[in-house]
Amino acid sequence: RKNKMLKRLRYIFFVLIAFCSTAKATELVKINEYTNIHDNKLELLLEFDIAPDWHIFAPYEQEFGAPLKIEWKNIAGNDVLEESYSKTKRYTQEMISFDGYETKAFYKSTINLFDDEYTNIKIQWMVCKDECINQEKELKIDKKNTPDFYNKINQRHT
Repeated sequence: RKNKMLKRLRYIFFVLIAFCSTAKATELVKINEYTNIHDNKLELLLEFDIAPDWHIFAPYEQEFGAPLKIEWKNIAGNDVLEESYSKTKRYTQEMISFDGYETKAFYKSTINLFDDEYTNIKIQWMVCKDECINQEKELKIDKKNTPDFYNKINQRHT
């Protein structure tokens, strides 16, 4: 019983350390970006490739861990019409249960287009294995030069 409590305290300690330091390295989670413009709307699909044996937390608050956060920046005049995430899975590590993703995760969004030439998206996540690391990335979406993401996905998977 004492060992279980020590394991739980160790896991909480790693999570707290991760909150205090943010790593900007992206080798544990690679983000592929696919965009498409039609009918004055920008569609965005983000594919998260997660390193083997690592996981990221679900996009909502839980008892432990930091949620996956995606924040649209400088979208003045643009409305976010749709946001959706791939289905999460339930995990248990060190006697702690949480929802998250391993291997792959997806985020899809649609926004109205107006006069802005580009928009930024800030992505934050916590990636964990034996330790947890906060990571972030900012993407600049050029609305005038966006390849069709359906073609890009088909090229990547053929």
